[in-house]
Amino acid sequence: MSEVLAAPALLDSARRLAAALAVLDARGQAAALLARVAADMGPGCFPLFIKLFCIVGESRDQAAKRQLARAMGDLLRAGATPAGPLNGWGEADAPGFTRGLFGAMGRRKLDPVAYLCAWYSQTTDRPQLDAATFERALTQCLAVMAADPQACALYRDKLLNDAATLPDGSVNEATRSRLRALALAWGVGLAPARVATLLLHPDRSPVPFEVVQQAIADAGVAP
Repeated sequence: MSEVLAAPALLDSARRLAAALAVLDARGQAAALLARVAADMGPGCFPLFIKLFCIVGESRDQAAKRQLARAMGDLLRAGATPAGPLNGWGEADAPGFTRGLFGAMGRRKLDPVAYLCAWYSQTTDRPQLDAATFERALTQCLAVMAADPQACALYRDKLLNDAATLPDGSVNEATRSRLRALALAWGVGLAPARVATLLLHPDRSPVPFEVVQQAIADAGVAP
């Protein structure tokens, strides 16, 4: 995402997080820890929280991925998914003296996957995410969630709902379309790396894009 996100200290933080999650067996303890980590980092450092996900996601530690996914699943059930503020496309493009008019609508809080999609797809107050970094980070986040089928299904449902309900001004149509395609492609069984490829290069997808379009039609969601 940037050089600061590749800082060696984050590797140690990710290892510590994985180790802590592994010993928290009581229901809800791991979720509470994950929520605390996100809160302690602060909203301005949400990309660092995403990077922790990415480090676990690219590791070979399946137990760590499963524990992290289960913690996210518990937070999804509670409606408390870690989220960070990212100004909407309207606010970012507006002159400085009018940005205050967008208020809370412009700085919508987005969960890790939605945050990545918006960061890549629209103008925000951060330097735009490049395609290679987006593809890699998305693959790693999805790899974590794929370690627990129930959590994975909950996240897919949330993304599909977000694609339909996030207010205008907080995300643009490109972000909305990617969230919708991501949720449905993931739901028809594509592996994380293939989902990321589909979002960037529909023509290179190992599953015809028509399959995803049919899934959209079957779900009753307007393309």
